[in-house]
Amino acid sequence: MSIELYVIILIVALSALYFVVPVVAGTYLKYRGKRVITCPETRKAAAVEMDAGHAALTAGLRYPELRLKTCTRWPEREGCGQACLLQIRLSPEDCLIGNILTKLVRRQRLRILRNEVWTDPLVRSQAGDAESRR
Repeated sequence: MSIELYVIILIVALSALYFVVPVVAGTYLKYRGKRVITCPETRKAAAVEMDAGHAALTAGLRYPELRLKTCTRWPEREGCGQACLLQIRLSPEDCLIGNILTKLVRRQRLRILRNEVWTDPLVRSQAGDAESRR
């Protein structure tokens, strides 16, 4: 084979990598980690883990094919239709355990901050002065 053919093959391969690798990596990062969902069959909370590797590999070829790796409802419900995947597909970030905990901590900090501000004597005296001016 000539050097020109090797260069063309190299350019095609690098171009494919340029477009495929970001999609594969992004899909893997998007679907990794444990999630809390509501089981459509039992209407109870369940912790699931996606098969992020499979989703990433299929995303390189077409739309990612989602499937569960683990679920707290298994083994008794292992043959389920995995209808909970729709919840994850529609909102992958909102059901991640880490994101749920972050939101809870932010809310708690806000409550604590509001409580501290209102119990601060300086703030209360300024609020009282503002009320008396009206």
